[in-house]
Amino acid sequence: MNQELEKLLKHCTVKILSGSSGWGTGFFVAPGLVLTCAHVLKNAANHPVQVLYPEQGQGYLATLESEAEFDYIDVALLRLQEPVLKHPCVYLDESVQLNDLLCSYGYPDDFTAGSFATFQSEALTGGNSFIKFKAGQVRSGMSGSPLLNQRTGKICGMVKFTRDRSIDLGGGAIPVQVILAQFPQLRSLQQQFHQSDDRWRLGITAIQTQQSEGTGSEKPSAGQSQSTGNVLMSGNNNSFNAIQAEGNVTLNQTGTTVNLSDADPMSQINSGGTNYQTQTGENNTTFIGGVHYHHSLSSTESQAKPPQGVPFPKVRLPDNYVDRPDALNAVKQKLLAEDDRTLVVSAISGLGGLGKSVLATALVLDPEVQERKCLFSKRNVASPIAKPIFRIWSSLIGV
Repeated sequence: MNQELEKLLKHCTVKILSGSSGWGTGFFVAPGLVLTCAHVLKNAANHPVQVLYPEQGQGYLATLESEAEFDYIDVALLRLQEPVLKHPCVYLDESVQLNDLLCSYGYPDDFTAGSFATFQSEALTGGNSFIKFKAGQVRSGMSGSPLLNQRTGKICGMVKFTRDRSIDLGGGAIPVQVILAQFPQLRSLQQQFHQSDDRWRLGITAIQTQQSEGTGSEKPSAGQSQSTGNVLMSGNNNSFNAIQAEGNVTLNQTGTTVNLSDADPMSQINSGGTNYQTQTGENNTTFIGGVHYHHSLSSTESQAKPPQGVPFPKVRLPDNYVDRPDALNAVKQKLLAEDDRTLVVSAISGLGGLGKSVLATALVLDPEVQERKCLFSKRNVASPIAKPIFRIWSSLIGV
């Protein structure tokens, strides 16, 4: 996601203290107006609530401006009793589609100073009264968090509930269309603010530029070369034949040799209409399409393979990771089993959102696993680019 929008999303959020120990999240939708879930305020007993604005390190008192007529809609507007100078406001938008990538910022109970969370949309449900999302963890304290649609760069909803607070099953959000139906005055307030403050609009423009640069209007035919930035690639039948970046990068037909000098920090190649990222990282290491090649400066060094035990690309566990030793050890036992076979195949399967990818990440980072030649893949084997990539992997690890 665009870094400016990440920063703005964080700077638009506030922590709302309700009662003696509870709290929730809210966000600025207009100057001095904070949107949150009505249930966040249930312990306030109609008294002013304290709103903490971490961006300025200040606390403010706020009173209830308006709330939904029916409790099940669960939306409320707070007005700060003192003005907050130059604070940004989110950009509301009703658009949300199946599989949209979503991002939120709030104050969960395990990261009380604030934390980002990412999800994947399962679109509107319940008569369009909720956005159901998966592949992320919603914990106490996140109610009222803004839900940003990474496709549009705008806020499509407000986090309301969790499907399981202990694992990454996701949760539900109140769509913007429901919010605007309850508070129609926000349409004109939003328009007025964003006409005079271009911070969020500039972030959206940056996303649109990235999207337009990442999708060419025409795909090259087989055997042709396509220029993407300063990279040229000749492709035929989705196989890697040659890569050239103004004489800087070459890849032989077996996919095992890479030579480069003064390559850009991030470039892009296209094969069969599919984009692959190339990047130079630590220790002069180059990553192409998620496959790791050793940076070589001579004909001898060009045959070098990646060091064993180094995961590529770099992965990390989520901040709210909960150890699952029984599941981890069960997979490790199969993966590290020693016998006379050349290849050990072990699969992690199950329903979506149960944490299979997180478990695989924990395996990748396990010291015992890193001592072995282990290949982890989360790719549909029916994909047209799967076979050439698996051939490259096989040559690299010697199976």
